Amino acid sequence: MWLNPPFSSIAPWARKCAEEAKLGAEILLLAPASVGANWWWSWVEPAARVYSVGRMTFDNCFNRKTGEPVTDPYPKDLALCHFKRWGHRPERMERWIWQ
Repeated sequence: MWLNPPFSSIAPWARKCAEEAKLGAEILLLAPASVGANWWWSWVEPAARVYSVGRMTFDNCFNRKTGEPVTDPYPKDLALCHFKRWGHRPERMERWIWQ
């Protein structure tokens, strides 16, 4: 399954992907590469293989105020998160917390 949810509230989507993957679903989630966010470390990092996409320009996007087409790339790097029930743990990132 392919999933491109609204980026304004990504945590519930990432959680649902991780939960469904445990039940056998295979999901590709396009999301901001927010490696510092709690939702990333709770749901993406332990359950998905992640591929860097970089910055993308989306087709058929329009400015809500002016109605003009948006031709600039999304302002953050994106990641393609591949959720599925892995036979082993996906490669893991290390999270450093500076104190």
